[in-house]
Amino acid sequence: MEPILKPYRQKNKWGFINENLEVVIPFNYEKVKPFSEEAAAVRNENWTFLTKFNEPLNSMGYYELNDFSCCRASFRGKSKISFGFLNEQGKEIISEQFDRVFPFKHNFAFVSKNLKWGVIDKDGDFLIRCIHEGIIHHPSQTIKWYNTFPSWEEVKFLTANSDFEMFYKSEILKVSEDILHGKIESNNYLIDEFGNLKTQYFDFDYGGKFHFGRALIKRNNTVGFVDVTGELVIPNIYKEGSDFQEGFALVKDNNELYGYIDITGNLITDFKYKHAERFKNGFAEVKSENGVWGYIDKQGKELWEE
Repeated sequence: MEPILKPYRQKNKWGFINENLEVVIPFNYEKVKPFSEEAAAVRNENWTFLTKFNEPLNSMGYYELNDFSCCRASFRGKSKISFGFLNEQGKEIISEQFDRVFPFKHNFAFVSKNLKWGVIDKDGDFLIRCIHEGIIHHPSQTIKWYNTFPSWEEVKFLTANSDFEMFYKSEILKVSEDILHGKIESNNYLIDEFGNLKTQYFDFDYGGKFHFGRALIKRNNTVGFVDVTGELVIPNIYKEGSDFQEGFALVKDNNELYGYIDITGNLITDFKYKHAERFKNGFAEVKSENGVWGYIDKQGKELWEE
């Protein structure tokens, strides 16, 4: 197993340490992101990728670099406007041409041109042309994509070879794991990947996406979490919250401070952060009480020193 490198801040400079707290990549950078696949984005004047051996992935500098997923990472270069993609060797394999992009997942990515959405493969070839108002992936093997239209009233499901369709009238539709969550005539519902009504429940104002078997719900201006049967398993005691990501959710208390809980509702950090982000690639970025940003790991350990 390869050693885990942790992003670490020493005063106002960033680098990476290993699990034994030894410095592997010196504190030479104004900002770093955690490793994604085999590279980490680091910034001084521009962003670039470093390998775990502290070697640059290529000689280019970028205005923006995002995490690798499926051996592809999105970037914005000199244009500072359009996005393209790098491969794992750092080669610009898909040129800057998109208004917005999402990371690759299952070897395809959602991309936008002129505010219209489509899907590309890892070579940049279109699987679905950029002609839709919205498009979201469903992880089921049965339903690959659905296209949402301007009013969010009609939802179209497509299989990988576009040979299956079904329609629902809905005000809200979300997708996660193998469950769709929506609202029909003001009633909340869940349907499975085959379009069968799974359950209905009516006692909350807002429902989020399911991740790790939990979905955020909002009721009477408080936040809690339900399981896939609709049962409340983490009570409504938080002012705000996020979907679970990498097994943890971000929650805010009544003092306007953030902390993190696991899927059982146990806190892994105190409520002490002025701002915080979701876990990604094993780490979460937080803003400390003195207003300085740093990372924590999944044990809640703070990875910085002043």
